[in-house]
Formats: sequence, structure tokens, C-alpha cells
Amino acid sequence: MQKEEKSNLFDNRFGGSIAIRGFEFQFLYSCYSILQELNEQDLSKKIGLERLEDLDIIHKNEYVQLKTSSKDIDASFFTKTNILKNFVELYKSDKTSNFKLVHNSNISNGYLKKLENKKIDKDTLEHWAEKINELDTNLNIDVRDFLSRISFEKTTEKELYSKSKKLILEKFNLTLGSEETFLFALLHHILIWSKERKEVTYTDLLKVIQFVKDSASKTSTLEAINKNYISKISFKKQTNGENFDNYFDGKAARPEHIINDLPIRREYWEEKILASLYECKFHSKFPAVSQTCFHFFNGE
Repeated sequence: MQKEEKSNLFDNRFGGSIAIRGFEFQFLYSCYSILQELNEQDLSKKIGLERLEDLDIIHKNEYVQLKTSSKDIDASFFTKTNILKNFVELYKSDKTSNFKLVHNSNISNGYLKKLENKKIDKDTLEHWAEKINELDTNLNIDVRDFLSRISFEKTTEKELYSKSKKLILEKFNLTLGSEETFLFALLHHILIWSKERKEVTYTDLLKVIQFVKDSASKTSTLEAINKNYISKISFKKQTNGENFDNYFDGKAARPEHIINDLPIRREYWEEKILASLYECKFHSKFPAVSQTCFHFFNGE
């Protein structure tokens, strides 16, 4: 019974997990925006974190709110979560401001969908004018102009992570495979910068990249790894034979060939390799080395 009660508590106490997912979405989008917007050609560009909105693209005068939801969102979501209220307050202070809602959900048909598609008919205009009036009856703004300045972007954590990896790799000409290390460092700094409500510049971004490079230079690393002469391989059994043809074309054996017992076992070499692996020249004995690893670690 005690175990069942704990299980029920576990199933119902997921608020913290949802909150963290929201933070993850925000940090990933902030990371993507920083990499996308900031460059060395214009050092005056700035991205504000947790200042007027979740994200302020200052050089575009654009203010971004980020929301995650497991359900479809609609016009009521836009008002209940204070998205509309925050955008109206900013527009009131600066009529040239632009706004964006970044989300991971589908938008239901209705007034919010029409707003997303820029189909502001009479009914839609009246609906949003009424909602704005409920916020402040003394507001005197051009509702149609305000609504025209709102845009929407749908994305996911996975998409943002993938795009950010590609951007950081290309922007700083990093070694393929090292981009995650740099990305994790940038995400850590974004957490700190958000707490500080910082205006981030390209110089700040460059400092993070250089910090990681300097840290890596203090760590002993095989040159073969840096230059991609060696890489991670897998000896997991494959059931399809789509990669087997190139073996019969006379090309060097790869792990997938060895797993399927295509090359002849060289037991003499296997014993030699196990006895003195460092004496084996990898460029000419790769199949033998791979066979040794495969059969040795499979208990033979």
C-alpha cells in the first residue's frame, strides 16, 4: 500500500518537471537566437534576456514570449497567460515595437488562428479590441496596427537543439563532434545571463567560445581524435545487409562486416594484438584489430 501511495504521489507531482521543460524551451530558443542574430559584422546588435520580455531582440525592436503546452492553444490562452497584456503594455510605451509568440503547440481554429494568419476581419478585430479594452478602458491605441505587429513561431526543443548545433559549428568553424561541448557551455552562460537580465553581444558569445577552447587546450588529448583519424565504432549486430556489398568489392573490412563473420579469422594476429596491442599498426591491421575486439569482448 505504501508503495502504491508513493506511486500515486509521483504521478500527480509533475509541476516542477513542467516548469523545467518551459525553462529548457526558453534557454534553447535564446541560444538559437543569439547564434542566429549576433555576428562580427555588426557588434552593436544585442539580445536581451529576461528584460522586458523573455527575449528582447533589441536591434529589431522585437519582444518575444515563449510558451510550452501539451494541449492546443487558443485565444483564451493568449489572454489568460498575460501574453496579450504584456504586449499591449509594451506597444503603449513604443508604437514601433514588434512582438512574437514562440510556442510548441498547435493553434486551434478561432480568433488566435486568424491573428496568426493575419486574417483580421471585422469580427476578429472586434474580439481583440474588446479584450484590450478589458485590460484598460483608457487605452487609446490603433488595435489593427497593434495586431499587425504580432507574429507566431512554432518549434520544438529538438529542432532548436539541432539548429543551434549546426549554427555554432558553422559560425565558429569548430571540429565536427565538438559542437555539443561548446553548446552546453553557451547554455550554461545563458542561464547566468538570464538571471542577470543581461544584454548579450557578439563579444560575449565569442568569450564563451574562447573560454571553452582555452580550457580544452589545457587538457591532454590525442591528436588522432582532434583530426578525426579515429572515431567511435559499434559492434552491435546488424540484421540488414545493405552495407555488405562494399566488402565484396574489395574494400577494407568494417565492424559491420566483422560482426557478420565475413573476413576470415586471423587468430594468430588476435593473440599478438592482445599480447602487445601497441605494436600493431592500425592503418594496415584494422580488420584484425576489430576482429580481436569483437571476439574478445564477446567472451571468446
